[in-house]
Amino acid sequence: MAHNFVLYSSVHTPLPLRLPAIPVSRGATQEDAERCFFDLCAAEAAFCDIVAPTFTKAIAALTQLAVRGVPLSISVSAGFLEMSKRWTPELTTAIGEMLRAPNVEPVAADPRDGCLFAFDISRFTETMAVARDELGELTGRPVRAAEVSGFAINHEVYHALGRLGIKTVFAEGAGRVNYGRHPAHLSRYGGGPLMARRLQWLSDELRHHLRAGLQDVHSMCETLAHMPGELAVISFPLVSLALGAGGPERGAEVLSRLADGCSHRGIRPLTISAATEKFATRAAEQAPPTLTAADRLPIEEAGGGGWTERVLFSRMQQAYHVGQLGGNYWGERIGDWLLQRVNLSLPRLAGDPDSRPPTYRHIDWWTSNPGYGDTAHQVITLYDNFIRSAALHAEKGVER
Repeated sequence: MAHNFVLYSSVHTPLPLRLPAIPVSRGATQEDAERCFFDLCAAEAAFCDIVAPTFTKAIAALTQLAVRGVPLSISVSAGFLEMSKRWTPELTTAIGEMLRAPNVEPVAADPRDGCLFAFDISRFTETMAVARDELGELTGRPVRAAEVSGFAINHEVYHALGRLGIKTVFAEGAGRVNYGRHPAHLSRYGGGPLMARRLQWLSDELRHHLRAGLQDVHSMCETLAHMPGELAVISFPLVSLALGAGGPERGAEVLSRLADGCSHRGIRPLTISAATEKFATRAAEQAPPTLTAADRLPIEEAGGGGWTERVLFSRMQQAYHVGQLGGNYWGERIGDWLLQRVNLSLPRLAGDPDSRPPTYRHIDWWTSNPGYGDTAHQVITLYDNFIRSAALHAEKGVER
């Protein structure tokens, strides 16, 4: 039996690219350039009309759940907080109150849910340090756990987080068994952070329950009761609770029933740090994977998979490097958002409306039922436009 379980939720939504792509004029200001690459008007509309109203209710529901005694581990990306502060500051206030509530543990997350770790591990470490510190200031609590871009874990990510003093890393688990061990077992490597691997199939089932408003979680509780290991990590994105059938209140009832059902079977809900501290001495020595494990396409496969993924990944890589040469504005304010993992999946989202984030709801490109090929072409063109524009600033830097 899994002795404990952790409910982990992530709060993030991408900044949408502006499609179809438009060129950037030579004399464009920084603000004009930003609007050439991102649909800020649509993002603002989405935050005001969809994200803030639904996420605020979901946050209130989670806060009440935690106050009633259900421990929660929650990450809020710095990128999400940036957009929230910019357009809906009241949502930022609600997030802070939730993260400071009893039984809630803040978890550091990649600021853009991006691929920076694949291109520059040193700068990735710096950005995660900033995210950790800002989250600590917001909550008034130490941040001892982290999750990177869809539970991404490899040697580089593991050691980078260890250098930051992170004690526990949420990592992607295999479907059932990994290296002969069930994902509900803890592991660590060389005295580094503990790795708590999430249960993929149960996390997917919980997300379905939240989306559909299904409250019968008996089978999930029974599965946990017969599972080997010390710790069952079950995750769900806040958007599944916020936009679920029946509203966030019904979704919170699903979570409450899951917690009660597990407690009734002797499986105790805990925050991630409390759980891993309890079982740290049982952690097996196991090296993190050489290739990146993640909840979607592994980054190495994105670079060597289908034609579209290969091209987009190479454009990301080039955009990052030329953006760094072009200066902080190009390399951070714009360039970092271009490293969003979701950008690799945009052509596929053309045929999958249900998977589109709420920030895409007000965009003409997506509501016009675009095709895979047209979407891929426009996304590649947008990256090419960025590379050309940033290269001009890089050349000026060389001249100086």
